Amino acid sequence: MLEYVNFRSLIECLPTPILLRVFEYVLCERRVIVCSRSLTVLSETIYALNALLFPFSWQHIFIPILPIPLIHYATAPMPFMIGLLASSLPTLMQLPLDEVVLLDLDSKTFLLDPGFPSVLPPVSLFILKHGLYQITRNFKPKYASMSQGEAVPVPASRGASFSNLSTQDREYNYSVAGAF
Repeated sequence: MLEYVNFRSLIECLPTPILLRVFEYVLCERRVIVCSRSLTVLSETIYALNALLFPFSWQHIFIPILPIPLIHYATAPMPFMIGLLASSLPTLMQLPLDEVVLLDLDSKTFLLDPGFPSVLPPVSLFILKHGLYQITRNFKPKYASMSQGEAVPVPASRGASFSNLSTQDREYNYSVAGAF
Protein backbone atom coordinates (compact mmCIF):
# COMPACT_ATOMS: atom_id res chain seq x y z
CA MET A 1 0.00 0.00 0.00
CA LEU A 2 2.72 2.51 0.91
CA GLU A 3 4.42 2.22 -2.47
CA TYR A 4 1.52 4.16 -4.02
CA VAL A 5 1.76 7.08 -1.59
CA ASN A 6 3.99 10.06 -2.24
CA PHE A 7 5.33 11.25 1.13
CA ARG A 8 7.43 13.98 -0.48
CA SER A 9 4.81 16.73 -0.23
CA LEU A 10 4.03 15.87 3.40
CA ILE A 11 7.67 16.15 4.44
CA GLU A 12 8.18 19.27 2.32
CA CYS A 13 5.08 21.12 3.51
CA LEU A 14 5.39 20.51 7.23
CA PRO A 15 8.29 21.13 9.61
CA THR A 16 9.06 18.13 11.82
CA PRO A 17 7.42 19.46 15.04
CA ILE A 18 4.16 20.27 13.22
CA LEU A 19 4.20 16.95 11.36
CA LEU A 20 4.58 15.06 14.64
CA ARG A 21 1.76 17.07 16.21
CA VAL A 22 -0.57 16.36 13.27
CA PHE A 23 0.42 12.69 13.43
CA GLU A 24 -0.63 12.64 17.09
CA TYR A 25 -3.96 14.27 16.27
CA VAL A 26 -4.68 11.73 13.55
CA LEU A 27 -3.54 8.87 15.77
CA CYS A 28 -5.96 10.06 18.47
CA GLU A 29 -8.78 10.32 15.91
CA ARG A 30 -9.27 14.06 16.14
CA ARG A 31 -11.10 16.23 13.63
CA VAL A 32 -8.41 17.46 11.24
CA ILE A 33 -8.81 19.87 8.33
CA VAL A 34 -5.84 20.50 6.05
CA CYS A 35 -5.93 23.46 3.65
CA SER A 36 -3.78 24.75 0.81
CA ARG A 37 -4.02 26.93 -2.27
CA SER A 38 -2.63 24.10 -4.42
CA LEU A 39 -4.89 21.16 -5.22
CA THR A 40 -1.88 18.96 -5.99
CA VAL A 41 -0.11 19.67 -2.71
CA LEU A 42 -3.34 19.29 -0.75
CA SER A 43 -4.30 15.93 -2.21
CA GLU A 44 -0.79 14.47 -1.98
CA THR A 45 -0.41 15.64 1.61
CA ILE A 46 -3.74 14.38 2.88
CA TYR A 47 -3.24 10.94 1.32
CA ALA A 48 0.25 10.78 2.84
CA LEU A 49 -1.12 11.85 6.22
CA ASN A 50 -3.67 9.05 6.00
CA ALA A 51 -0.92 6.57 5.07
CA LEU A 52 1.12 7.49 8.17
CA LEU A 53 -1.29 5.38 10.18
CA PHE A 54 -0.08 2.18 8.48
CA PRO A 55 -0.47 -0.65 9.56
CA PHE A 56 -3.64 0.87 11.00
CA SER A 57 -6.24 2.49 8.79
CA TRP A 58 -8.49 5.50 9.18
CA GLN A 59 -12.01 4.26 9.95
CA HIS A 60 -13.78 7.59 9.99
CA ILE A 61 -14.75 10.29 7.51
CA PHE A 62 -12.00 10.87 4.94
CA ILE A 63 -12.63 13.55 2.31
CA PRO A 64 -9.42 14.40 0.42
CA ILE A 65 -10.94 17.51 -1.22
CA LEU A 66 -14.15 18.91 0.25
CA PRO A 67 -16.31 20.82 -2.25
CA ILE A 68 -17.62 24.15 -0.97
CA PRO A 69 -21.32 23.12 -1.16
CA LEU A 70 -20.53 20.43 1.44
CA ILE A 71 -18.57 22.73 3.77
CA HIS A 72 -21.02 22.05 6.61
CA TYR A 73 -19.49 18.54 6.87
CA ALA A 74 -16.64 20.24 8.75
CA THR A 75 -19.00 20.65 11.73
CA ALA A 76 -19.59 16.91 12.06
CA PRO A 77 -19.20 15.69 15.65
CA MET A 78 -17.22 12.57 14.69
CA PRO A 79 -13.51 12.27 13.74
CA PHE A 80 -12.59 13.25 10.21
CA MET A 81 -9.70 14.09 7.90
CA ILE A 82 -10.71 16.70 5.36
CA GLY A 83 -8.76 18.52 2.66
CA LEU A 84 -9.96 22.02 1.86
CA LEU A 85 -8.82 24.55 -0.71
CA ALA A 86 -7.73 27.83 0.89
CA SER A 87 -10.33 29.73 -1.11
CA SER A 88 -12.98 28.06 1.10
CA LEU A 89 -11.45 29.28 4.39
CA PRO A 90 -13.62 32.40 4.81
CA THR A 91 -16.76 30.25 4.59
CA LEU A 92 -15.29 27.63 6.92
CA MET A 93 -14.36 30.18 9.58
CA GLN A 94 -18.00 31.26 9.87
CA LEU A 95 -19.00 27.75 11.03
CA PRO A 96 -18.87 26.49 14.64
CA LEU A 97 -15.58 24.58 14.74
CA ASP A 98 -15.32 23.10 18.22
CA GLU A 99 -12.17 21.02 18.80
CA VAL A 100 -11.21 21.12 15.12
CA VAL A 101 -7.56 21.17 14.12
CA LEU A 102 -7.03 23.40 11.08
CA LEU A 103 -3.64 23.16 9.39
CA ASP A 104 -2.52 25.55 6.64
CA LEU A 105 0.07 23.90 4.40
CA ASP A 106 1.00 27.16 2.69
CA SER A 107 1.99 28.98 5.89
CA LYS A 108 3.08 25.72 7.62
CA THR A 109 1.10 26.64 10.73
CA PHE A 110 -2.02 25.71 12.64
CA LEU A 111 -4.83 28.18 12.07
CA LEU A 112 -6.86 26.42 14.78
CA ASP A 113 -5.21 24.24 17.41
CA PRO A 114 -7.30 23.22 20.42
CA GLY A 115 -4.09 22.37 22.26
CA PHE A 116 -4.78 18.74 23.04
CA PRO A 117 -2.10 17.25 25.30
CA SER A 118 0.62 15.12 23.75
CA VAL A 119 -0.05 11.39 23.99
CA LEU A 120 3.24 9.99 22.73
CA PRO A 121 5.91 9.18 25.30
CA PRO A 122 8.97 11.46 25.13
CA VAL A 123 11.22 8.58 24.04
CA SER A 124 8.92 7.78 21.11
CA LEU A 125 8.79 11.44 20.10
CA PHE A 126 12.58 11.61 20.17
CA ILE A 127 12.87 8.51 17.95
CA LEU A 128 10.32 9.88 15.48
CA LYS A 129 12.01 13.30 15.38
CA HIS A 130 15.40 11.72 14.81
CA GLY A 131 14.02 9.55 11.99
CA LEU A 132 12.38 12.52 10.29
CA TYR A 133 15.53 14.63 10.57
CA GLN A 134 17.50 11.79 8.97
CA ILE A 135 15.04 11.64 6.07
CA THR A 136 14.94 15.39 5.51
CA ARG A 137 18.66 16.06 5.99
CA ASN A 138 19.52 15.76 2.28
CA PHE A 139 16.03 16.54 1.06
CA LYS A 140 15.63 18.66 -2.06
CA PRO A 141 12.20 20.28 -2.15
CA LYS A 142 10.10 19.40 -5.16
CA TYR A 143 7.81 22.41 -4.90
CA ALA A 144 10.41 25.04 -4.06
CA SER A 145 10.20 26.74 -7.44
CA MET A 146 6.45 26.28 -7.85
CA SER A 147 4.59 29.53 -8.32
CA GLN A 148 1.03 29.95 -7.08
CA GLY A 149 -1.40 27.93 -9.18
CA GLU A 150 1.32 26.23 -11.26
CA ALA A 151 0.62 22.57 -11.94
CA VAL A 152 3.32 20.07 -11.03
CA PRO A 153 3.23 16.49 -12.30
CA VAL A 154 2.52 13.99 -9.54
CA PRO A 155 4.98 11.07 -9.72
CA ALA A 156 2.97 8.67 -7.57
CA SER A 157 -0.78 8.67 -7.47
CA ARG A 158 -3.26 6.15 -6.16
CA GLY A 159 -3.50 3.25 -8.57
CA ALA A 160 -0.35 4.24 -10.47
CA SER A 161 2.33 1.68 -11.08
CA PHE A 162 5.29 1.99 -8.73
CA SER A 163 7.60 1.08 -11.60
CA ASN A 164 6.64 4.34 -13.37
CA LEU A 165 8.35 6.42 -10.68
CA SER A 166 11.77 7.91 -11.23
CA THR A 167 14.61 6.22 -9.38
CA GLN A 168 14.95 9.23 -7.05
CA ASP A 169 11.23 9.19 -6.10
CA ARG A 170 11.25 5.40 -5.66
CA GLU A 171 14.26 5.55 -3.31
CA TYR A 172 12.72 8.48 -1.44
CA ASN A 173 9.38 6.68 -0.95
CA TYR A 174 11.20 3.58 0.30
CA SER A 175 13.22 5.60 2.82
CA VAL A 176 10.15 7.47 4.09
CA ALA A 177 7.97 4.33 4.29
CA GLY A 178 10.74 2.55 6.20
CA ALA A 179 10.88 5.33 8.79
CA PHE A 180 7.26 4.83 9.73
